[in-house]
Amino acid sequence: EETVDQRQVIVAAAEDDNTLGDSINRNRRVVEDVAGKQNLTTTNIINDIKMNLGPIVGYAEERLLPLSKACAPLTNIIPDLSVYVHMALDETPEEPPDGLTIDESAAIRLYTIEWEGPHRSLYSILNHTLKTADREDLRPYFKYLKLFLTALAKLPCVPQLTIWRGVTKDLSADFPPGTLVTWWAFSSCTDRAREQHIFRPYE
Repeated sequence: EETVDQRQVIVAAAEDDNTLGDSINRNRRVVEDVAGKQNLTTTNIINDIKMNLGPIVGYAEERLLPLSKACAPLTNIIPDLSVYVHMALDETPEEPPDGLTIDESAAIRLYTIEWEGPHRSLYSILNHTLKTADREDLRPYFKYLKLFLTALAKLPCVPQLTIWRGVTKDLSADFPPGTLVTWWAFSSCTDRAREQHIFRPYE
């Protein structure tokens, strides 16, 4: 059985057919835009995973801050961040489910927001930095990561299940059964195989 370390995974499942349709269209645009601008390929993804990166040390010691303050060190890194922080807070209910605070819930919501072009979204820049950067380059993200991961840890666990992540080629040869992988980035996945095309470039 394949051993894959995916400690930080966001499982995306459409709530209904309308939501799924919107998600497909939105993610098609995202994938095509990112692939076109960054020339991302499956080979890039494999190389990112196999990079010998050190552990991320220090974020856990950060104090929990309101979302706006947690994102303050990122304002010169991520375009229009303050606009989307306000959007995330405005769209978050006053009493979020699962025992989350408003700022914790909004931190998750902020991660999922797609920036209007031509700018890259928070999730895109964050994941690229998690996979490829010198660990010192992650320090501006520490306050947000503390809030974001605290929020994710409060979400209820789901029963053990298989999740899917769409890619553009068969990766079996690169990751034979038993391969141990440190998966640094957050990944959008689905528990329904028929929907995995949402997260891969269209042929």
